[in-house]
Amino acid sequence: MTELATMCCFCEKIRDDKAIGESEATWEEFSVYMDKYQLRPEAVQLSHTYCPLCLAYYRDFLAVRKETRARQEEQA
Repeated sequence: MTELATMCCFCEKIRDDKAIGESEATWEEFSVYMDKYQLRPEAVQLSHTYCPLCLAYYRDFLAVRKETRARQEEQA
C-alpha cells in the first residue's frame, strides 16, 4: 500500500495531518514522520507544496525583489 505524503519543496518537512486533522497539521522532519508511522521510503509517494514558514519567508523575499526591480526600472 502506498502512502501519499505532502513535503515542503524548500525545507523538505512532511505535513502530518493524520494525528490532528488537516486544518491543524504539523510539519515534521522526514525521518521523524517515517519512524512515527513505521513507513519505508518506497511505500511513500510525495506531493510537494510549501510549509507555512517557508511560504511566508519566500513570499516576503519575492516582494522585496519585486520592489527593488521596480526602483531600478524607475531610475533607468
